[in-house]
Amino acid sequence: MARQVKARIKAADTQAQKRLHLIHGTLRNRIISLIYPPGMLLKEAEMAAEFGVSRTPIRQALQKLQFEGLVETINAVGTIVTNYESEEMDGLVALRVRIDEIVGDLAQRAYSSADIADMESLVERTKALESEHDLEEYLKIINAHHDILRRIIDTGALREIYDNLHFRTARRWWVAVPQLWQPWMSLTISELNEMIRSMKSKDTKGVMAVRRNYVNHFAVLIERLGKIPEKTA
Repeated sequence: MARQVKARIKAADTQAQKRLHLIHGTLRNRIISLIYPPGMLLKEAEMAAEFGVSRTPIRQALQKLQFEGLVETINAVGTIVTNYESEEMDGLVALRVRIDEIVGDLAQRAYSSADIADMESLVERTKALESEHDLEEYLKIINAHHDILRRIIDTGALREIYDNLHFRTARRWWVAVPQLWQPWMSLTISELNEMIRSMKSKDTKGVMAVRRNYVNHFAVLIERLGKIPEKTA
């Protein structure tokens, strides 16, 4: 009997974690893709009704988003989406590049054949976007790309920092994507292919060097706009 009770509790905890992961990921994607723009007030009651849950998992998801720097809580106002255009953001982008280098330096293993296969599938998915303007699919590709790169991180603390900087700076890139669609897809495909070559050569540092170089390439592409637009097209 006690064993059955423990099993039910464990199953309930697992379901709660899956539900929290889904809510957090959905809200994060909406912020990154600017569906939830800077300054937007996130109302717990409305989100609880949308996801069919109590306010508890919504608050937990918002706490995770606050840790990631995507929302902030203001007394007498509530939880709002943070701004991505600030002097601090330039420093965060530079720090993100350095963390990529650290991940390559500290890696205890090379990427596996499964990792390579997953990356190759992203190339094909991105090629399909050259003729199909699908922002939602591209966001899924970027998230999957990030997930593959982080697989070699064995330290929980480093993984948290790596995730935090990735998602915290993503909007700086994402806001330009609709206006730079074709060159952006071409750069993404080139980056993925270069990473695959380094993966096949067991060159983990090389993979992260590619990441660093393409962060700079994307930054230059954005600069050609003259300035980062405030809204997507």
